[in-house]
Amino acid sequence: MKQSPAIWQSRRHDLLVQMQHNGASWLGFTEPTLCGRAGVRLHEKDPASKEAEQVSTSDLIFNKAEYAAEQLALGIAHESGEIHLPRLVQYDLAHVVEGLPETRARASEDEQHSFLHRQQAIEVLTEHLAAYHKEGTVPVLVWHAFHPSHGDKSIYEMPGIDPFAATKTEEERELLESLAKHIHLPPAAWPAALTDSQRQGLETMQAKLQRIAIFANALAEEEITAVFRPYHEANGHWFWWAIDRFSDNPNEAAELFWKLWKNSRIYLEETCGIYNLVYTWSPNIAGSWFKEDADLVSLYARGIHPDAVEILGVDCYSNNLSAKKEALLSHRREVLMKGLEVIASLRRAFPDKPVGFTELGLRYHELLKDDEPSAAMGQPARGGGTLNEPFFKRFSKFANYAPQFTIFWRNEPHSLEFPLAGLSPEMEEEVRGMYAYFETV
Repeated sequence: MKQSPAIWQSRRHDLLVQMQHNGASWLGFTEPTLCGRAGVRLHEKDPASKEAEQVSTSDLIFNKAEYAAEQLALGIAHESGEIHLPRLVQYDLAHVVEGLPETRARASEDEQHSFLHRQQAIEVLTEHLAAYHKEGTVPVLVWHAFHPSHGDKSIYEMPGIDPFAATKTEEERELLESLAKHIHLPPAAWPAALTDSQRQGLETMQAKLQRIAIFANALAEEEITAVFRPYHEANGHWFWWAIDRFSDNPNEAAELFWKLWKNSRIYLEETCGIYNLVYTWSPNIAGSWFKEDADLVSLYARGIHPDAVEILGVDCYSNNLSAKKEALLSHRREVLMKGLEVIASLRRAFPDKPVGFTELGLRYHELLKDDEPSAAMGQPARGGGTLNEPFFKRFSKFANYAPQFTIFWRNEPHSLEFPLAGLSPEMEEEVRGMYAYFETV
């Protein structure tokens, strides 16, 4: 399918207008159809099982049984089955891009098979997102890209290796520089001086972008506009594309990263003809944002040019700062309030762009430093209650510049980032208030 730039420009504009003028924060979940109660992968009775579970397509796509049971128990749904669906559903392009061909060697050894084959991922995710789209829900695509030096190896072929981590060598730095400068160019235009590893890295990354293009075209066939978050949390240190991996010179590092971000978009649009993606910048909340004299907008925008980004997002995880600060309930609230302050600053600085939480995770399921181990999950001693005060009073002093969307991270058995019913009275109160505040469909 050849996409019309003019038609998709109009559709992208319409989506951005909706997100800005909705009157309430759009509620988003991460991979809701991959995890029943955040514990079961698609088609599987448990994460280690290869036995397919027979469920209806409707229930599988919308998780209706889970949504309805929780919402009925909270008194916010009718017995007729009326439920609240999220306005945004976020899925990881790693299923499509880093997934592997079904015909590869060792495919039979997969322990968790549902979304590790590319074609299956494309077909099933397209079906699910098309069903959500018909209900008025918008897909968000995050991309956990494997390091290009791994080629097409799977996690099963790299035991003990973090596929997202950097090697911190000079050779890798040169590889990142070559990616930044040449990822949008055809191989014939690559400099002759590139090493074999640099050429291989460029070939690998262009192949990944081509897979994104295939999936984006599948969505376009369903007339779906998707929000796209390439190279997220680049201001951190945990991904190979982190800004400061590119150079010891901070300014040079930021400029090289910007070239990678910009040129990846150029490749998708000008080479692959993909125009149904709305591009989003989403750094993680950082320690430098807490300084009294911090220029929040400048710190947030390091590594990109805001004019080239349609949506501005913030990833907000208090645990990433726990090494420097006491990981108490008060600290988690402080981190959330700083995220709200950044969003308010961005809304004032960029009134023409939607701004919100692209990932919000409060780690209800984990014990952090100084949490009380004997406390039940969701109780205040374990971080429960962290949303009540700021969220349900419409963010107090930030009420006029509240997030226009909030996506909760919740996509693995160990990642209960969105409050669930049935865990504790404190958490149930939060879930009840959550649906009262957010806009759903």
